[in-house]
Amino acid sequence: MTDLPQVNIALDSIEQIYTSIGTKEYVSMGIICGNPDPTSPDQFFLVVKTPTVIGGETSKVGLRFDGGTPRYESWYVIKRGTGVQPFPDVRSNFISDLKKHKKLVFQWTAYNHGQPSTTVFDLTKLHPLLKRGEADGCDFS
Repeated sequence: MTDLPQVNIALDSIEQIYTSIGTKEYVSMGIICGNPDPTSPDQFFLVVKTPTVIGGETSKVGLRFDGGTPRYESWYVIKRGTGVQPFPDVRSNFISDLKKHKKLVFQWTAYNHGQPSTTVFDLTKLHPLLKRGEADGCDFS
């Protein structure tokens, strides 16, 4: 048991995308802050959960903020392959980008699919949630 607060932040994509079985689902971004182990360097976690399976241990994702130049990064693939998370050394920079931009186009490639999938996040809906998280003690650095 711990008295440390845990902050959970979630944001769904603007539109739904097709799954491998033809149904449509949202892509979700989740941030969890408040690791009960204060000595751990991982005090917050960020994951983008997709409705399609992503293969491998790492996967290249595309990020384009506010219509700017796309950038591509390798991210960890989470258990069961249903999402990705940034490496710890770029996670704080990604949060910083989320705070200062209004829109994110996110791209990933599903397992055994040649064409990448993309979705859009409205980051203006995330901004107050991040501020609230910081007010509740979440340190995104």
